[in-house]
Amino acid sequence: MLTPVEKILFIAASLLSFYLTYQGVKRIIHQISSGQGKPDWKLIPKRLGDVIVKAGLFGSVFRFRFISSIFHALVGWSFLTLAVIDLFDPIYALTGFRALDHLGFVGHLYKSFADIATAAVLVGIVYLAIRRFVFHPEILYTRESTLLLPKVRAGIKRDSFYVVSFILVCNVARLLTNSYYLAGTGEPNAWEPVASAVSGLWSGMSAG
Repeated sequence: MLTPVEKILFIAASLLSFYLTYQGVKRIIHQISSGQGKPDWKLIPKRLGDVIVKAGLFGSVFRFRFISSIFHALVGWSFLTLAVIDLFDPIYALTGFRALDHLGFVGHLYKSFADIATAAVLVGIVYLAIRRFVFHPEILYTRESTLLLPKVRAGIKRDSFYVVSFILVCNVARLLTNSYYLAGTGEPNAWEPVASAVSGLWSGMSAG
């Protein structure tokens, strides 16, 4: 559980995040609406199911570069799993109540999914980061003959670095948090094999 000062900072950061997200959504809607003609917003419910299927199965991703697509899918599917469990983290942070511990088999099963998903995200993103920033495959970069402003070319690399950093920091932090908790209890959790293995690194250490 967070300290009182950390709770204040967490709530303030969350409110700021919601505000910036709201402003971003407004800007996107304004840009879409400013084009020729008017978007038919009534089509959204009709196409929502198709979008969910495509996003969930990553059908368009697997059309090319099968090995890399598998790692992309690991990151994507794992994020869908973690998106739900991340909703429980603020409850624990603000109240100290671990909701999933009180949901019986369902809670344990979901913690297993989340534990494996965390590892899958890290494996996938490390592979993709090495591929992009070390091997520099041409297919990931815009051709020099394509007319782009220099700032745009630099922005693509910068944004990729931000995305990779965000994913690494969030998931490493989640893995370490769980491992610290398990180390503090003194008992590994069979439902969380990855976090339990990492918690062994802190065995014998004091809480301080």
